[in-house]
Amino acid sequence: MYLLGTYPTLTRAKCRKKDERMKLSWIIFALLLLMCGSLGSLLLTPEPTVVIIEGEAPVAAGHGMPHPQIGTMLVGGDSEQRYAPIRPATWIFAVCMICFFTALLALGSLKAGRFSKLNWFLLVGLCVQLFAMVGMLLSYESFIGDAAPRLYAGFPAPTAWMLYALWPAPLLFVVFYVVAFDRWTFRPEDESAFKEILQRRARTLATPEERI
Repeated sequence: MYLLGTYPTLTRAKCRKKDERMKLSWIIFALLLLMCGSLGSLLLTPEPTVVIIEGEAPVAAGHGMPHPQIGTMLVGGDSEQRYAPIRPATWIFAVCMICFFTALLALGSLKAGRFSKLNWFLLVGLCVQLFAMVGMLLSYESFIGDAAPRLYAGFPAPTAWMLYALWPAPLLFVVFYVVAFDRWTFRPEDESAFKEILQRRARTLATPEERI
C-alpha cells in the first residue's frame, strides 16, 4: 500500500520537473531567436550617410568616415545619427543576452528538485546584471547628446558603468559556483553516479581473462 501511494507522487514530481525543463527550454529557444533577429536587424540596417565636402557624394558614416583634413584618419561623426536606427535592436539583444545566460544556468539546476532554492539566487543575479546593463545603455544615450560630459572616476558615464558595474556583476555567479559547487554543481550523488558509469564501462571493456 505504501508503494502504491508513493509511486503516483514520484511520477507527478518527475512530470513536474520535466515540464519545468521543457518550459525553460522553450524560453531559452525564444531568447535565442530574439537575439538572432536583433543581430539580423543590425546587419540589414543601412548605414547613415553624411556629406563631408559640399558638391561630393555622401559617404557611409556608420563605421567612421574620412577626416576632412587628414586622409589617413577616421572620425566618428554624429553619434545620435548612428545610434538612432539601431537603438531598438541594441536594447533587445542586450537584455535577451543576459536573460539567455541566466536561463542556461537555471536549466543546469533543474535536477534533484532543487530548482526552487537556486531560483532566488539566479533571480537576484539577473536583476543586478540587468540593472548594470540598463544603466550603461541609458548613460550612453545621455552621453552622446551632452556637449560637456562629466567624468566619473576618470571615465565617461557609460564607460564607468561598464567597468564598475557591468563587468563585476557576473562575479556573483562565480562566487556562487565556487562556494556551492559540491551542493549544486557536482554533488556527492553525482560523483557516485559518475563512478558507477566508469565501473560499468571498465567491466564492459575488460578482456575475458580480466573478468575472471
